[in-house]
Amino acid sequence: MAEEMTAKSFPIIKDFFKDHLSANNSKKQASVMSDFFKKVLDISNEAYSEYRKLKHETNAIKLCASDYVLKQLDELEKSTKESLDEAEIMMNRMSVLVRSNDQKFNEEYQSYIKSLSEKVVIHKKYLIEYMRIDLNNI
Repeated sequence: MAEEMTAKSFPIIKDFFKDHLSANNSKKQASVMSDFFKKVLDISNEAYSEYRKLKHETNAIKLCASDYVLKQLDELEKSTKESLDEAEIMMNRMSVLVRSNDQKFNEEYQSYIKSLSEKVVIHKKYLIEYMRIDLNNI
């Protein structure tokens, strides 16, 4: 979910930078900004909805999970929430990032967000492996 949010966000961010920098008046800039925030809000709402679904579904698993699986579930939830929160912070700071016109910083920040979503993927992978081990032991 965080990786999906990130994947969906980067094209929107790229288009936003391009459109905002090429806007020739404040009305066009405001329109670009408004469109960007609508798209971001849609992605954010979808991602948080998926996060709530994840928490609900993992609660049932926690009732019968081993300590290793419990730890991985907790790590997955934490890293997912961290990734979602940071991506949302980035989106909220977008107008400041654009005005700074610091492309290197913007790329580094996007890379940081991407690394958080990669962390989620790793936790998900470990969780699956631990769950398979548990199932084989039953």
